[in-house]
Formats: sequence, structure tokens, C-alpha cells
Amino acid sequence: MLAYYPALDPYHTSFRMLRLLTESPYAIEEDRLRLLDFYLLFSSLLRKISLPQGLVRSRNRVAQPENRYRFAGQPQLAFRTLTPVHDAAIGLLSTSSWVTRERDRLTVNAPVLPEGLLSVLRARNDIEKDLIDFLVMDLHTVPMLGPEGLKRRSGLMEYRYDAV
Repeated sequence: MLAYYPALDPYHTSFRMLRLLTESPYAIEEDRLRLLDFYLLFSSLLRKISLPQGLVRSRNRVAQPENRYRFAGQPQLAFRTLTPVHDAAIGLLSTSSWVTRERDRLTVNAPVLPEGLLSVLRARNDIEKDLIDFLVMDLHTVPMLGPEGLKRRSGLMEYRYDAV
């Protein structure tokens, strides 16, 4: 039996990452983009992040009761399973003219994106506007590194050896 699972498709992952990048006024670190994509896929798991008090209400508003994509098991294992897919998607995007990669940060080159793609990205983001805004804008206020960073707060990435 042949099954297609969009979460593990590098092209679908590239599309999701473009969704996040087009809404961000900031360059996004690769590790942050990986986390944001994971929570775009599995937004019900947002409830497991330990966040600063000011973001808890927003998080609870956007976290879905169940995920659109099949999820069973440990979030850490699912995140590690996505690592090669994320690597491939970031590689695809950074070799295109659509995204600029400087050091470990990615920004979208919106003027270069085809108008058809841009309209599809916007339409899809409009459907999940609150979730996208939370991921791109609210979580941007939380540092990535250190004991108060997203790596530790999510429990998905190693943080103890971060240079802070």
C-alpha cells in the first residue's frame, strides 16, 4: 500500500516554511523555522510548551484540539523524524531565488515569488491567520537559546550547550 504523508514531504514542508517566512517581517533562524513548522503541523502540541505568562492566553486560543496530520507517539521522536525533511526543505528553499539564507537565518524574497504562489500562500495563511500570527509574531519574542529559550521550553531540541 502506498501512502502519502504531507508532513514527511520536503516539497510540502517547503510550502509550509514559505507560509511562515512570507508572514515574518524578520529573518528566521533555521532552528526556529523547524520548530514553527512542527507546531504548524501539530498545533495541538502547542499546549505542551512552557511559555512566558503573557503568551499563554494567545497560545490557548490558537492551539487546535486535534491535529490535521496524523500524530501518535512522542513529540521528540516526531520532531527528530522531521529533521531530514526539514534539512531537505531548507536546502530546496535556499538554493532557489525565493529565499535568502545568511548564516543560519532565512528571509523570503517576496518580489521574486510568482504571483500565483504568493496568492496561494496568502489564501492558506488567511485560513489559519491566528495560528500563523502566533507562530511568527508572538513566538518571535521568545529567545531561541538558553534556559528561557524555545529549545528548552518546547523540549524538542537540546539547549544545554547553547552559547548564550
